[in-house]
Amino acid sequence: MFANVLWLPILFIIHDFEEIIFAPRWVKEHRDILSTKKRPLFGAVTNSSVFSVGVLEELIILLVISAKSLSNPNNVIYFSVLVGYTVHLFAHLLFCFQYKTYVPGVVTSVIQLPFFVLWIVSAYNTMSASIVTILFTCIVVFVLLIVNVLFLHYLMGKISI
Repeated sequence: MFANVLWLPILFIIHDFEEIIFAPRWVKEHRDILSTKKRPLFGAVTNSSVFSVGVLEELIILLVISAKSLSNPNNVIYFSVLVGYTVHLFAHLLFCFQYKTYVPGVVTSVIQLPFFVLWIVSAYNTMSASIVTILFTCIVVFVLLIVNVLFLHYLMGKISI
């Protein structure tokens, strides 16, 4: 099903390098707008080292899921993570329109989105799981991803003080 399940963590780290490099400065430059938001982008973290801690945690999770998928290439959890990551890439585009400016991560999102959409379609066409199983797993994984990101933003805020 998946020619090489390690592409997900590789593409994730390329995307997050863009965020690590540009997010702290972007947050500083957009502090006025971000201060009005309940949950500011990038958790309002202005330190690349702190931001990198969150990226490392997410990378470890992706590596574990990818490694487990090597033995089971028809893995619904891996597919659900692909879908969640793709939604994340679309979110960067939405943030770009919302803020009417470049948002860190949008360049790699635009580059990666066509690849991930095709990957998801191809993977879905080879899945043997029922649509109910796939949808349920996607919802659960997506909720877990959101909870993890919110936790990381909270933690990064505590570490950076």
